Amino acid sequence: MKRTLVVATCVMVVFGVVAQVSMKEKKERGTYNAVAKMKVVLRCVDQDGQAVPDVTVSTGVTLDGNPETTTQINGKTDKDGCLVVEGRGNGDLGYRCMKEGYYDTREVKKLSNFPEVYVSHGRWQPYGMTNTVVLKRKVNPVAMYCKKVSVDIPEKEKDFGFDCMAGDLVRPHGNGRVADFFLNYSLVYDTNNVWNATNHLTFTFGPHDGGVIMQADATSQMRTLYSAPDGGYTNQITFFLKSIDQMHQTKKVFEGGEYIIFRSRSEIDRQGNVTNAHFGKILGRSFWYGEKSKDGVGGRVIFSYYFNPTPNDRNLEFDGKNNLFKPDWRDTSWPREP
Repeated sequence: MKRTLVVATCVMVVFGVVAQVSMKEKKERGTYNAVAKMKVVLRCVDQDGQAVPDVTVSTGVTLDGNPETTTQINGKTDKDGCLVVEGRGNGDLGYRCMKEGYYDTREVKKLSNFPEVYVSHGRWQPYGMTNTVVLKRKVNPVAMYCKKVSVDIPEKEKDFGFDCMAGDLVRPHGNGRVADFFLNYSLVYDTNNVWNATNHLTFTFGPHDGGVIMQADATSQMRTLYSAPDGGYTNQITFFLKSIDQMHQTKKVFEGGEYIIFRSRSEIDRQGNVTNAHFGKILGRSFWYGEKSKDGVGGRVIFSYYFNPTPNDRNLEFDGKNNLFKPDWRDTSWPREP
């Protein structure tokens, strides 16, 4: 399976990749449990690297993480997208950046985790370091079918189609008409030792369709790609748990920081080129699967998804309000994040 990772949205621009920093190294650099004067320039840019002025920033410095020892700093970025955060602190830098027409970005960084940072002469060094924050623009939010579903799978080790526009299994097991993907659940275990077990949940896509697991952006309100990729799809994605006992397990889980982009309902021409397709995404944050009841019949899978109903539109940017299922205004169960 081809995996594509989203580039992290915030980097200390004076530094390289964050490495694991040992306690010994922190002590050598004077950053372990240090409290010293900090000066960090927060620089906000959009996804194209252009400076974003007038961003509302909520940040501050803290001595030990306690609200009573935290100095709140609120302000707006200047014409170059910069705001200076300055004060005495333990190296923790938390911030939330907001502007109309952009998605919020929030993060907490620990300066001590950057191998290039050290404390000298009562200051966190480099003094005046720059931290670049990517504030993603809202590009083209659209209406979508969005739903958090709990799907009962009637039998184990059989494929059951799921229709994203119906939010249900396809007939005769539900009200769906067209399968965007198929769900297959199984569980095998030793009746004398329930820890000796194997289960799996497989998403199977059509012959010209597929899915790809992506890494979510942990800092931006817009956690996924704006649009589905051209390629990299695989026909099956399987999550599983194999165990002999409580201490010996192998597994592939759908992590909360992951999501699946899928292509479905594809049509091809005589040359094998895809001429018509739909696109959607499934979030790992609310995903669960397992037994639906003690009788051992079938299974259950819970997930949240978004589905763009417009053919050949790769756009995955939901507008956060126009859910095509038209849920009751009191229904808070469906996903609203973009």
